[in-house]
Amino acid sequence: MGCTSRSAVLFAPSNTKLPPDAVIFGTSSAGEAVRLSAEMAATTNLPVLLQGQSGTGKEILAQYIHRRSSWGNGAVVKVNCPAIPGTLLESELFGYQTGAFTGAYSCKLRRPPDSQLP
Repeated sequence: MGCTSRSAVLFAPSNTKLPPDAVIFGTSSAGEAVRLSAEMAATTNLPVLLQGQSGTGKEILAQYIHRRSSWGNGAVVKVNCPAIPGTLLESELFGYQTGAFTGAYSCKLRRPPDSQLP
């Protein structure tokens, strides 16, 4: 039996208005270096991991990178990784089929409808 239901729990529209670049990065050389790194990350087809203490602007930087990427018009996946046990991270992000592992009695698909993930 295939999966037909989809969940939008982790997905959010990318229409949140971002502050101006000068507000996000400031005017220091360190801020400019972060902006240049973010611009470079947006041009790649690689995942980006943002780490830092609470309140340091990771979510804003993620939105900044996403908006400038080729997926900028699509949904943004917001994940609080520490809240998900490491053994469940893959199934929570990408879903699973019935019987994929012990306890997988139903199907859970965690992709937005327009996802281009394999």
